[in-house]
Amino acid sequence: MSDYLKHLLVRTPLEVPAQWLRELTGVWERRRHPELRELHRESRHVNRLLRRRLRETSNCIDVGCHIGSMLSVILRLAPGGQHLAFEPIARKARWLRRKFPEVDVRNCALGESAGEVTFFENVERSGFSGMRRHDCGDGTVVETRIECRRLDDEVGEGHAVHFVKVDVEGGELGVFRGARRVLEQQRPLLVFECTGSGLAAFGSTARELFDYLGELGYGVFLAKDALAGGAPLDVAGFEAAQRFPFKAFNFVAQPD
Repeated sequence: MSDYLKHLLVRTPLEVPAQWLRELTGVWERRRHPELRELHRESRHVNRLLRRRLRETSNCIDVGCHIGSMLSVILRLAPGGQHLAFEPIARKARWLRRKFPEVDVRNCALGESAGEVTFFENVERSGFSGMRRHDCGDGTVVETRIECRRLDDEVGEGHAVHFVKVDVEGGELGVFRGARRVLEQQRPLLVFECTGSGLAAFGSTARELFDYLGELGYGVFLAKDALAGGAPLDVAGFEAAQRFPFKAFNFVAQPD
């Protein structure tokens, strides 16, 4: 119910005021943990970067849509683009299709290989759902079988892709491995969530993900550094950013 109520605010005049209210309610937490200052600024840096980099006709892909917050940003900045969205939870996919009729919303997961997989949905905290069971504290977890596809199979040859956002609770490496052709040929800007606990749930490491993106010619950045034209992270910096005090939960990757 909480997710549904939040989803109802997306793409309405109340969406921005709700975001401001959330910022205000986080003031006390930010004062308690000043060492996490950059983490609290992360979403603002990402949004500013997208405002700078996306054009009206940019084609975007949202992998792991949740309630559609990033799709709302994409549609504001690139209303003339051809957009794809992937959401494995069926009811959320239905919400998204109603909210974003101009977007091609596909009810499936993305990964390295196509096939049927087990999906672990956290009923109370659905944002922690994924293709692996997460140690996220409370919440009832329900297992279902869902379809998993490869992004390379979903995007046609010659279809331009300018931006890809990935939030799949630790399965980022699998998504990128299944998108090798798209990344090599189209060279889109990437924004992806990455946490040590998420990677561990899939048996992968930050170094593996960093090395794979490097193999494809991508540098990995903190959002503030990508926005300022700063230097990319090295692998030690990428690993350290995922340890307390966290530097980021979401990273930017762009071609060298």
